[in-house]
Amino acid sequence: MPYVNKIFKLFDKTYKNLASYVPISQRQIDFFKDKYISFIDPEFIKYVEDEKGNAVAFAITMPSFSKALQKAKGHLFPFGFIRETLKNYFQFFS
Repeated sequence: MPYVNKIFKLFDKTYKNLASYVPISQRQIDFFKDKYISFIDPEFIKYVEDEKGNAVAFAITMPSFSKALQKAKGHLFPFGFIRETLKNYFQFFS
């Protein structure tokens, strides 16, 4: 995703005046890109540029897991999600 570096630069620029904010280093940007951005579906990242190509806004969204949590009665671990998956699998074939 070619615009990820621009997103982090915008993030830095936006929060730099906060007293407790520490700028993000290139090493941290690379870490976050490898660890998190790679598994996010690009459809969930929205990015806006002005006419000069400068980043002006972005949003990173994720689908809701509320339905899955409700079915698992709030228990993801140790086997809440597996139980629901198997239950749905066997209901499909019965």
